[in-house]
Amino acid sequence: MHMTFLSHTRQRGVSLIEVLVALLVIAVGVLGLSKMQALAISNSQVSGVRGVVAMQAASLAATMHSDKAYWQVLPAGTTPPCTGATACVLTGTTVPSSFGAVPSSCVKSARCLNGPMTAWDISNWMTQMNTLVPGYTATIDCANSATLPVVCSIEIVWIEKQAGGGTTSASLAAATPGVSQAFYLYVQP
Repeated sequence: MHMTFLSHTRQRGVSLIEVLVALLVIAVGVLGLSKMQALAISNSQVSGVRGVVAMQAASLAATMHSDKAYWQVLPAGTTPPCTGATACVLTGTTVPSSFGAVPSSCVKSARCLNGPMTAWDISNWMTQMNTLVPGYTATIDCANSATLPVVCSIEIVWIEKQAGGGTTSASLAAATPGVSQAFYLYVQP
């Protein structure tokens, strides 16, 4: 018995098509990884700003704790500063007049207590905040109660640009309107 084997007929170019399909699959995977990397970078920038805002709010709370006499010890018949309709709104670097005049220099001594010291501390805090989170607005609102201790709320609002599903870094910076974010902290000075 005589057998003949058929040789490979007409298989030219099949391996080339397989290579092209493999390259296409790899290219799609690399594009997906690059998009994930861009979103990770964007999210780390967003979380960095949120962390800075939280630290700055804690710094403002510490400032309020350091000058309890200004925030809590009140003469009879008076209300705490930054209360209700007269809540203190901080933005930029100009200290509201409700804190009084900001001295040119201030140290905790007999010549710089309570009001001037608080105005000095608030001025320094606002300068730092304006450098770290431009365009912020901070509101201090203390509870107007006849009994102490006074409880104050700190609200910090800022505009945050967030990357979306189809947003690139270049188009994010150029055309994305910001999303308003807020951070709240309750303090008992």
